[in-house]
Amino acid sequence: MGNNDDSGSISYSGLQIWPNHFAKPHAILCALVVWTSILVIASVDCRAQTSATSGVSQASVPSGSETAAYTLETNKNEFGLWAGGSFGLPSAIPGSRDRSITELTGLRYGRVLAAGGLVALEYTFDLVPVAVVSGPAGLPENPAPGSTGREHVYGAGFIPLGFKLFVAPRHRVKPYLTISSGAFYFAKQFPVPNSAQFNFLSTTGGGLQIFVTPRHAISVEYRIGHLSNADIGKLNPGFNNSVILVGFSFFK
Repeated sequence: MGNNDDSGSISYSGLQIWPNHFAKPHAILCALVVWTSILVIASVDCRAQTSATSGVSQASVPSGSETAAYTLETNKNEFGLWAGGSFGLPSAIPGSRDRSITELTGLRYGRVLAAGGLVALEYTFDLVPVAVVSGPAGLPENPAPGSTGREHVYGAGFIPLGFKLFVAPRHRVKPYLTISSGAFYFAKQFPVPNSAQFNFLSTTGGGLQIFVTPRHAISVEYRIGHLSNADIGKLNPGFNNSVILVGFSFFK
């Protein structure tokens, strides 16, 4: 059965499912703390810029210019649809153990909390009606070399905690960094028996949001993340994954 050793490694029936060369989600927690600090600083900076330009109409730029048309200071509500998956990408950080997030499809509401000339900060909430994860068939045993046998497990969830930090938010093409955390429920225990159907997904990444009109935008995003059950199951063999997401949004 599952057991831990002093090195931090976890094994299940002789199979190591948490390698000791990869730290448990402590690294993820540290990243969340750093990200929170960045977001707070960015928010303060945005509000300072907004206050400094409060007496100037339309964020102090000519109303007919491209900068004014694509600013996030006017249309602050985002409604969007996005989808994507791993597409066979490597996990980017150790600990994938040949498991992946095959497909994600989500609906988004976002609210721009603060915006200035240099940066903008947006809160996002995502409802994910389709989430598919996969791993070697017959988990936890790995298939023989060259085997293509895999099982797919379906689920759904929501991501109530998300933030996007835009750079150059008044331009038509807006680079951004993102972080999020949410909960998912799957049709069976995953990634191994005696783990849990309920899991948490925390991600960080970046992308581009490209405005095709002042209110309509497409986005391309790359994320790395960690899926685990936070020790609510008997076993918690979390894994890391990377995904590419594309989306379409309407701002109002």
